[in-house]
Amino acid sequence: MLNLLQINVCTIAVLGDFNPIIFQPAWMAMKGIIGEAEAEGAKVDVIHKDLVRFNIDWAEIEVTPERFHIKSSKDAFFEPSRDLVESIFNILQETPVKAFGINTTMHFRLNPDDYIAFGDFLAPRPHWIGPFNDPRLLLMEILETDRSDKKDGLYRFRVQPSDMIRPYGVSTNLNNHLNVKSNRALDMVGLLKENWQSSFDFNKDIITDLWKKFKQ
Repeated sequence: MLNLLQINVCTIAVLGDFNPIIFQPAWMAMKGIIGEAEAEGAKVDVIHKDLVRFNIDWAEIEVTPERFHIKSSKDAFFEPSRDLVESIFNILQETPVKAFGINTTMHFRLNPDDYIAFGDFLAPRPHWIGPFNDPRLLLMEILETDRSDKKDGLYRFRVQPSDMIRPYGVSTNLNNHLNVKSNRALDMVGLLKENWQSSFDFNKDIITDLWKKFKQ
């Protein structure tokens, strides 16, 4: 299935207690987190005490009092997105942070037959015929709280029709959610580094295994 990948998106979400007004392009440039040219070229949507939202060339950033969020759809900038998060919270290391998530969303283009058959594989339509005449799978979500790595967190894996590829597009999303027991941003940075590559590897393992079983 990975050879059918069209769009790849990475999002890092940090949950805690933030002062959004700090997280603006000028502050990031002053601290050396992004370049001055990037800060000057940022497309600012909102700068307010309760919401900051702007785009730089390779990422979208949004901050509320409860959530920091960075999203990139350019593979080459996934690691720079992680580096940006680490740089910010190394500076704001005493900021209360309770959890974070590494989210990988992949959009695949299937052929018409596989598109229908894959939905039937995940949720067989005969189980639903009777109450419904022509049932189709809209969303499947799998939750794993008993992680094999025994870390404090959960996995949530979602499969649904793609909202970016039509027709016959399927998207998958893995949310690797980890709790920060100490409630300290500095410890979150360490956990982010530790779990970064394994999150991408696990996502690929899930998709590869799922597609292999579908094609059997």
